[in-house]
Amino acid sequence: MKPLQSGKFRQRVQLQALSQTETFDSFGQPIQTWSTVGTYWAEVTPLFGHELVSAKQVKSQASLKIRMRYQGHVAVSGENRLILNGRTLGLFDVRNIEERNRVYDMIAYEIQQAGPV
Repeated sequence: MKPLQSGKFRQRVQLQALSQTETFDSFGQPIQTWSTVGTYWAEVTPLFGHELVSAKQVKSQASLKIRMRYQGHVAVSGENRLILNGRTLGLFDVRNIEERNRVYDMIAYEIQQAGPV
């Protein structure tokens, strides 16, 4: 594996996890609340053509490849989400490259925020 080029990690992303405490709305329905685990430097690149095919297009809106250094104290998985410049990104695929605990490669898609009805 080539050495990491730190200059490519120039975007700040917030890693968020689903909060364990349950809150309910006025109708008694559970509300998902997210808590920020940390803010990290990441390399963000858009996906095009053949990369979308290799991402298997399970999610047609898969649009970004995000590379982030391995965080030993944080387990990153598809259950997490990222905040990038005010955009909320769901994680479709998270890989610990070569299982060497150096870098995560993630395929992300933008979560559309529902506005007031």
